[in-house]
Amino acid sequence: MYLAVTIDTEEDNWGEYDRAAYTVENLRRIPQLQQLFNARGVRPTYLISYPVAASSVGVDVLASLARQGLCEIGTHPHPWNTPPIEEERTPYNSFIHHLPPDLQYRKLKTLHDAIVANFGVVPTTYRSGRWGFSEDVARHLIRLRYTVDTSISPGFDWRQYEGPDYSEWPCEPFVYRMHANGGASLLEVPATIDFVQRPRDLASTMYRAIRSSIPGGNRLLGLLGRVGLLNLVSISPEIDTLPRMIRLAKAMQKRGAQVVNMFFHSPTLLEGCSPYVATAGQLKAFIERVDGFLAFAQTAGMQPVTMSELPTAGIGASTVRNLPLAGPHLGGSKTVSVRA
Repeated sequence: MYLAVTIDTEEDNWGEYDRAAYTVENLRRIPQLQQLFNARGVRPTYLISYPVAASSVGVDVLASLARQGLCEIGTHPHPWNTPPIEEERTPYNSFIHHLPPDLQYRKLKTLHDAIVANFGVVPTTYRSGRWGFSEDVARHLIRLRYTVDTSISPGFDWRQYEGPDYSEWPCEPFVYRMHANGGASLLEVPATIDFVQRPRDLASTMYRAIRSSIPGGNRLLGLLGRVGLLNLVSISPEIDTLPRMIRLAKAMQKRGAQVVNMFFHSPTLLEGCSPYVATAGQLKAFIERVDGFLAFAQTAGMQPVTMSELPTAGIGASTVRNLPLAGPHLGGSKTVSVRA
């Protein structure tokens, strides 16, 4: 089993869609985190937003790590601060898949080119900000010669925030193939969010039914989770406990899963910059969860990889989704407000 670590490496200003400028002070905490990765033999994939790509701090902190082969640099656009900004900056438009396809592409190209120019690397791994994704975005990535996407968060329904619904999507990797572009493909490696219990379809159906149809459903789900009957677990030290993450990883190993994709955000490294860490004590506990899972992965024999190394390992090749020339957005067809 492979272990990939993907970090949304972004500005400090969580959820602020309409600012004149953005700060990136959290990046100064990355060298300490990187020392932890180095000690465990892990090369993380830093997926960077435009304010990071355009900042001297981002280059100072990350470019040398990439040159030394200690990490991978990938792409993570936040539409509200990635030029060109032609849309109204609203929560709905913060999901890139809601924007017109041409504007999607131009934003992706802007961030891609900034990374190439400022970091001296050509990114090939991608994750949308806020998990916004569609077949349009997949086609743009293939056009820009990306090889891996990790924008799917299985089991999560973001519709209450006007985002996509991934509640029925699988955790296993698969391949998008676009025959109209010479058979080019894009490996999809979802964030590792899965049920400990099997069969997954039954667990997912029960989970969604309880959450949406039963009064007090979230409390019931919490009880079922505590007694080990129904557990949706994220391999993320922001969201889940170390014992739960280890339990899911062990279950995945037993059923022959190919990869664990651990994920979190760089603002969590600076107290008060994300919803997950507000104090120094919480930060210490967060770092301990990161290191604890990496230590488990070592003892479990997981092979650390960067995301760009996964396509050559044959991950997901047995499941192919063909991309048409044009297709519907996963998140709906609401009209987008675009500035004149």
